[in-house]
Amino acid sequence: MSSIPIMKPTETEKLIWTRNTPKRTGGLVRNEAFVFRHVLQWPEWFREPDKLNPDDWERKLLAGCRGEWFAHIVEGRIRILDVGSGFGFPSFYLARYGHEVVGVDPSTSEIATANKLASNIKPRGKVSFRVIEESSFPFPDNSFDAATLSTSLECVADPEFTLGELKRVLKPGSPLAIEEEDRSVGPDTHPVWEKSSLTFFDDAAWLWYELRIKNPHMDRRYMIQLDASGTLAPSIRELKQIILSKNRGLPTIDIADTGVSLQEILSVAGNAQYSEARGYDPSSLCQLLNDTGFSDIRFYSLPNGREFASSLKSYGLLESMPDDVRGILRALVESAPRHKTPDSTVVSCRTP
Repeated sequence: MSSIPIMKPTETEKLIWTRNTPKRTGGLVRNEAFVFRHVLQWPEWFREPDKLNPDDWERKLLAGCRGEWFAHIVEGRIRILDVGSGFGFPSFYLARYGHEVVGVDPSTSEIATANKLASNIKPRGKVSFRVIEESSFPFPDNSFDAATLSTSLECVADPEFTLGELKRVLKPGSPLAIEEEDRSVGPDTHPVWEKSSLTFFDDAAWLWYELRIKNPHMDRRYMIQLDASGTLAPSIRELKQIILSKNRGLPTIDIADTGVSLQEILSVAGNAQYSEARGYDPSSLCQLLNDTGFSDIRFYSLPNGREFASSLKSYGLLESMPDDVRGILRALVESAPRHKTPDSTVVSCRTP
């Protein structure tokens, strides 16, 4: 096991490396194998929020305190770069306010999905998406007025390079809005969290394994292609047919729900890849931004729109709210605490 080239391997990882030799890729991205065609049929992506439904007060693309926080930070700016845009958050959200947004991501499948979503979501501003390599930002110096990263910094292989490129393409004094998951919250166990699942397509099956460790904060993800020639266990083949027949959502099932052991699944494993990237707590994120030359670093405590709407509902106030709840959420966000002490991983800063 000493030959495993990773830090703090889990028992599942030891089993994977015994059966295979995964190839390391870049940051934590889903590669071209994951085609997100099924998400395009989720009505939650497109329908307008219903003010009487508290869940709709935190709709990722169309309403929510997270989106309003990004909009608050970049307010008054015209051209926005959304790094690690994935399916399109906060790109679509900001475009609804009239910004010109360019979303970039190294995942061809997620960008393809975002482009298809764009034909259903009709933003007031201009939004476009393009695939880029992590090793370069194909934009001239000083070409953007602001930038956003939503749980993206933790997915890149070289965060110092990414932040350096952002300083280059942003105009002097431009705001940068970063939202990362706070890794200081959670149990001191090993691993902090792990998950194994199977993902099916008509012509392929994949084992997807991801985990999170602490001290240091680190994420790893594995994508292992399984033999699609018919040698999968009968129970797996049956699950594949059931999941694909639903034709909506991600065609994925947790291995714990399959009744098939990981050893049996790995017995038909083929091409394997893994990637890893850092996670952040407030102090390490603050240090990274200081070390890469950003200034005016501020930390925010974001409210939860769903909880706020539930409180309004308990007092019988939901019906009196405007149909478009974004103004209410913006006021809520603007009243939230902000300070220079690193105590959250929702952060704004500025280029020199």
